[in-house]
Amino acid sequence: VSLANLPVGPSVLQALSTVQARIVVPSQPSLLSLPCAASGPSLLLGTSDGGRSWTVKKLSVGAGTVIGASFAGLADWLVAGAESPGCSATLDSSLNGGDRWSVVGSVPVVGGRSPSTPGYGIDALSSTAVWMWLSRFGEALGQPEQLVLETGLLHTTDRGRTWTRYLLPRSMAETRLTGAQSPVGLGPVAIQFLPGQPAVGWVLVGPALAAGAPMTVHPALWRTSDGGRRWFAVS
Repeated sequence: VSLANLPVGPSVLQALSTVQARIVVPSQPSLLSLPCAASGPSLLLGTSDGGRSWTVKKLSVGAGTVIGASFAGLADWLVAGAESPGCSATLDSSLNGGDRWSVVGSVPVVGGRSPSTPGYGIDALSSTAVWMWLSRFGEALGQPEQLVLETGLLHTTDRGRTWTRYLLPRSMAETRLTGAQSPVGLGPVAIQFLPGQPAVGWVLVGPALAAGAPMTVHPALWRTSDGGRRWFAVS
């Protein structure tokens, strides 16, 4: 299969080795009056020969289109749902490279409520260990940074049966856009922990919503060496 023949839009790409990689192509929202429905299955593309050839699998996962994905060897993890207010989302996993999937459960909530817009990021370390965080916040009553601060980082080491929450420092999510008249909340746009050193992680912080000219934002990099308990600004 050639990538040129596939509807590759906004996707998730992850390299597994010098010759192996996987790409998730999320399905598009339904054009019908069904806000939480997808137009079709998301796709999982895989190569084991450095990209010369690709396999394509349809992802029949819990709640619909794929919001986030991460891979650790043959352990595949997906957050599936719809990025619209009020839509449910599930955490799905595969232990055989994406051939068979199971719903681990609903995505964890904090304070008994789901985010107004379910957008999650995910970083898989193994078949049992996963980090999750909010990547989209909704409006949160005009304070989008407040929801990501309340949620923080969610970590499981038992394949989703229990979750531990690590709060993010307030200074990580509060800054000013150049030219803005008031503080603008930021949040994680990318997080990665090291599989061989799971206590070491990095967070790239950026705006929740791209700001138009003349306002600009300066992304910041944060680092933890104790598994998310304490974070320090790198740049």
